[in-house]
Amino acid sequence: GENSENYYPYYGDDRPYELKTNIDNYDYEPLTSLINILHHNPESLESVLDIKSTLQYFAMNILLGSWDDYRYLRNNFYLYHNPSDGLIYWIPYDYDNTFGIDWFGIDWSIRDLNNWHNNNRPLVERLLSYPYYNDLFNSYLDQILNDLNTSDWYTELQNKVSLLSGAVQLDTYYSMDYGFQFTDFLYGINHGFGAHVKKGVAEYLNERI
Repeated sequence: GENSENYYPYYGDDRPYELKTNIDNYDYEPLTSLINILHHNPESLESVLDIKSTLQYFAMNILLGSWDDYRYLRNNFYLYHNPSDGLIYWIPYDYDNTFGIDWFGIDWSIRDLNNWHNNNRPLVERLLSYPYYNDLFNSYLDQILNDLNTSDWYTELQNKVSLLSGAVQLDTYYSMDYGFQFTDFLYGINHGFGAHVKKGVAEYLNERI
């Protein structure tokens, strides 16, 4: 609806959408405008939403196999209203479920790039229903894949392992999750751990690319 009061708390302090900043102002008008345009005039989304960064976010998440997000579980994101240009920007959050991590029996390395999301995701569905935005989204996918389609990322992963190895060995909390050992960290590039960690990072990326 067009009334921003529809987005206010409805049971005590529970909110359908929670403000993280400017709480005293209690202003849901930018969110109200975004949702209203999304449902009634989606061809005007560029007037309220930074389309480029939003589509890039969708593209990167799909390639990384990051399903714990808006498109699949409807969570782990913030919306920032920038007063300088009046646009809303997408801020992603929580990236532990990526690179083949799985709790659903799904092989995320082969999931269709254009059929990733669950049903009832209006921002994705309405945005990509327009050929221009759909083409732009696929161009971002293509650009990222072209950048990944070299051996450079594997060398970079190996460098990260070398950089972090000392700290991992000194981390007294490391083994408290799933009984991880230092050898699991070293093997984690190329091999899965088992359980929900079904693929190594490079193993996942090779299959995804």
